[in-house]
Amino acid sequence: EKQTLNVIWKNNLPSFNLTVGQSEQDILYLGAGENAYALNLKTGKTLWQAHGLYFTYGFNYFDSISLDNNKIYLTGKSFSKTTGDVIKTATLNKTDGIILTVK
Repeated sequence: EKQTLNVIWKNNLPSFNLTVGQSEQDILYLGAGENAYALNLKTGKTLWQAHGLYFTYGFNYFDSISLDNNKIYLTGKSFSKTTGDVIKTATLNKTDGIILTVK
């Protein structure tokens, strides 16, 4: 039987450098630029968004995302003219996207 790929929903996130996401139950967690998002997998609706994880005026990207209990860990590089490349991990609350730490 031939299968086709159909769009089931779209969401225009105000970010770039989208990372590979991690899903849990019906939620997709994503990092993009200096932002993070939680999306409903069935509808595509944004459940929460967190801004300013890294430098606002720099080049940022996440290369890994992991989930643990009630936290999300986004690790990646952030570049600014003043500091150069810095590897950082942002820890967020899974429920509401509140930034807990950035190290």
